[in-house]
Amino acid sequence: VGGGEGPRGARVMGLVVGGEYAEYVTVRADQLIPIPAAMGFAEAAAVPEVFLTAFDALERLAVKAGQWVLVHAVGSGVGTAAIQLIRARGAKSIGTSRTPSKLNRARRLGLDEAAIGTAEELRRAVAAATESGVHAALDLIGGPLFPVTLELLRERGRLMLIGLAARARGAVDLGVI
Repeated sequence: VGGGEGPRGARVMGLVVGGEYAEYVTVRADQLIPIPAAMGFAEAAAVPEVFLTAFDALERLAVKAGQWVLVHAVGSGVGTAAIQLIRARGAKSIGTSRTPSKLNRARRLGLDEAAIGTAEELRRAVAAATESGVHAALDLIGGPLFPVTLELLRERGRLMLIGLAARARGAVDLGVI
């Protein structure tokens, strides 16, 4: 398993390119990860997609200990993975969701600050937690909060736009960039 070694028929998980939905898929052997004995196939199917996506984004954002990271859609799979990985890096997270129950679940997973997904609430949460905005933002939704996200990045802040669940278009003040 992984790199081609391991027993034939081993329980493995992996990441495929582009939203596959099948009982069997082809994945390069060096990209396979053993499934822990206590984990079922359904749970294992979700792990690479959400954790590898979140890990890759945090790597590209160069998130370091002590930094603040804004995560939109913190109740999503990638969002919940991201806050756990942010905490593991020693960084702090501010997350948005439309529902309090998702924010409460995210808090149990390590979310430091929460905001219901409105511009006013987001500005309030960032101002209460940080002195000068967030170091990085992981945007899984786009849409109406995108311009506010740009506004809340501190100087030399970094942004990764992964998803467009809210909308693919929006007005942006280019002066902010």
